[in-house]
Parts: sequence; C-alpha cells; structure tokens
Amino acid sequence: MLETAPGFPIHGAREATDELDFHPCLSIRNIRYCFQGYRPLVTDSIPRIARFATEPTTSLAAVAARFAQRFDAYADLLGLSEGSVLVADAGATVYFSRLRVYDLAGLYEPDVVRTLKHDTVYWLDDKTDFHRWVLEEIRPTFIATQAFWTYVAALETADRFLADYVPIEAAPDDYVAATFGVKLRSGIFVRRDALKAPEDVLRLRAA
Repeated sequence: MLETAPGFPIHGAREATDELDFHPCLSIRNIRYCFQGYRPLVTDSIPRIARFATEPTTSLAAVAARFAQRFDAYADLLGLSEGSVLVADAGATVYFSRLRVYDLAGLYEPDVVRTLKHDTVYWLDDKTDFHRWVLEEIRPTFIATQAFWTYVAALETADRFLADYVPIEAAPDDYVAATFGVKLRSGIFVRRDALKAPEDVLRLRAA
C-alpha cells in the first residue's frame, strides 16, 4: 500500500520502488512531458481567469441590485412581510433577498427539472406540468423572465397567467422572436392578489 502522506494511503495502487510508475504522469521520467502537454491550457487560462475575476460577465452586485434589492423594495411597497420570487438569476438573489427564491434555471430547484425536463437533459415543449407547478403550487409573488428563460418558461401561453399576474414592466423579447420565432414578453410580473388597491401597480412601476 502506497502512502502519499502519513495516514493517507492510496488503496489499490501497487507498490512503486524507484519511481511512481503506476500512472504515466506520475512517473518521474514522464512527468515533465505530461506537464508540457497541459502547460498551454494552464498558462492560457490564467489571464482569462484574472480578467473574469476583475470584470465578471454579470457581477454579484449587479444581480443583487437588479433583482434582490428590487424585489425586497417591491415587497416593502406592498406591505408584505413575506413573499416569493421566481427568477433565473437566483444565486445573488437568494443570497441577498429576504424573500423566498425559486430558481427558474433549475440549478437548485428539482421541481423545475422535473416539470420542464421530466428528469432529462432536454427542455420540453410541453409546459403543462411547469405551468401547473408555478400557477397552482408555488404561486410566486413576483416572476422575472428574460431572453432564453422567457422562452423556456413560456408563461404567457398559460391561460391563467395574465388572470393571476400583472406586468410591472414587460416588453416583447426580440431575442426570443429572432431565435425561436415566438412572440413572448420578458419582464417582471406581480400576483394580482398581492395588490391591495389598483394604484399599487402604478407605485411599483414608479419605484
């Protein structure tokens, strides 16, 4: 049994004598060749990683301001002590928001994978189960969709969506139209039963 450090044996590896020859890249003779093979990948990645660290595609602060802080402010305006939101940019939102966050992208939401993919790797055209889950089970206070996630959710194709939700801001999504040939709106929507008065939606739009 070979030990790399005291108390950390490598089970199943045969004893090596002069050199670690049980794997080509662990051979003293071969390790320099293995490193040379991976070196371009490593050295090319370092500048890209550094650039991404300083200028991420979507910063945590940007998502926090765009979604977490906005939804919390909406809830405050409506006098809601509790509430929830369905959004694809869920990472920073769930970290910063006081609301219950449902992940439209499905990274930590098994029900999205179950209803939109039926536990496969493919996004399904039939949204019936997903629409039932959203509109009958979780009934989020706020829903935010954009671009690909507008197409995937296709909430406006559900008969009761516009009966249950009012747009705070919404506009036809040109990306969805150009890419998928479908006319859908992206935006932010609020449940009608969260509005205590007709002017509440105007206050949200002005916020």
